[in-house]
Amino acid sequence: MLVAAAAAFLGTTVPAWAVSNPLVVQILPLGGSSVRGNATFFQLGKNVSVGLNLASSSDAGALDIRKGSCKSYAATTTMPLGNGQDTQLSNTTLTQLNGNVLLIHKTTQVGSPPVACAEIKS
Repeated sequence: MLVAAAAAFLGTTVPAWAVSNPLVVQILPLGGSSVRGNATFFQLGKNVSVGLNLASSSDAGALDIRKGSCKSYAATTTMPLGNGQDTQLSNTTLTQLNGNVLLIHKTTQVGSPPVACAEIKS
């Protein structure tokens, strides 16, 4: 009885921002670069948190999300993510990201050549 009451209490106190459905995708190099690793997408309430885990000395430039695949992606960004290894997309769901690609660019400018790509598929 005590265990059932504790489980019921815990079930009602889970915050609305609790992580659900983390999605991990593999980052592969483009254009002869050596950038590799993975990106993890977490649904946190109405936002998606994006974290990069790059191999060894790989540095991330600008990040953005575009329609398409790593072989053929849109010329313009759908969602710029800025620079850095951790960022957040406001008012976005994992479902909205499905079928897009995450590009990592050579510099802090989204217009610079992409050096790595990850296809976002659930």
